[in-house]
Amino acid sequence: MNADVKGALMQINTSYKAFTHNGKRMSKTQVYEVLKYADQVGYKTTNQIPDKIINEIIDKLTRENENNYNQATLGITNYRTGFR
Repeated sequence: MNADVKGALMQINTSYKAFTHNGKRMSKTQVYEVLKYADQVGYKTTNQIPDKIINEIIDKLTRENENNYNQATLGITNYRTGFR
């Protein structure tokens, strides 16, 4: 895809639906973080963003989500015994 970075960021609520990476649809958060990085670095269009960078951003978000899930799960009390 070859989209204008700033334009896609301004229209993130609809533009994220058009983004894919390695044949998979990207979430709104993934698209936002990739576009935000691209804007900060100075890329004008999305085809300037290296796949390696996109992979690193997606991997980082995936790890953060897994850590948040694991932390939330540890705090849940067992409803049968009342123990954690």
